[in-house]
Amino acid sequence: MSDTHAHSVAFVRDTMVPEAEPPAAERGAIKWIRENLISSWLNGILTVLSILFIWFALSHVVPWFLHTVWVADSLRECREIRNEVWGPGTSSACFAVINERWPQLLAGFYPSDQYWRPVLALILFFVALGPVLFSEMPRKMLWFSMFYPFVMYWLMWGGAVWGPVAVAAGRQSPKELSR
Repeated sequence: MSDTHAHSVAFVRDTMVPEAEPPAAERGAIKWIRENLISSWLNGILTVLSILFIWFALSHVVPWFLHTVWVADSLRECREIRNEVWGPGTSSACFAVINERWPQLLAGFYPSDQYWRPVLALILFFVALGPVLFSEMPRKMLWFSMFYPFVMYWLMWGGAVWGPVAVAAGRQSPKELSR
């Protein structure tokens, strides 16, 4: 019986075929480009338009950014330095203003002895955001996230801490607090 059964099977493989690389069009970056950027005529047109827009934006921003002036006392001096170094009519960034006004950009018009208030409010904002965004953080930190708006209000506006405490306790409305 085994003789007749062996003759009825056309082919039985007894060795494995070695693994082969997929064709170049079916792997790597080429496959990703074909499937995501040029999978249809509309995607092809949008890809070309996107590349042209990125090229246009970078061709204007990169030279402007590379021709920067970091140290100047005024905008006029910044322009004079730019004209000396790169020639008149060159588009350039004057980061001397940012360099000079950094404390104002960071803390607004707070007095210099009160800069700690907005800085601490920003740091505590990220601490309060942690348990909301990441479930791995301890659940007890959600209490801090819940009370942070009142802490932030007190840090930014100053004054007695009892105003935000009264609003948190429901004893006073925020409108009454701002009067």
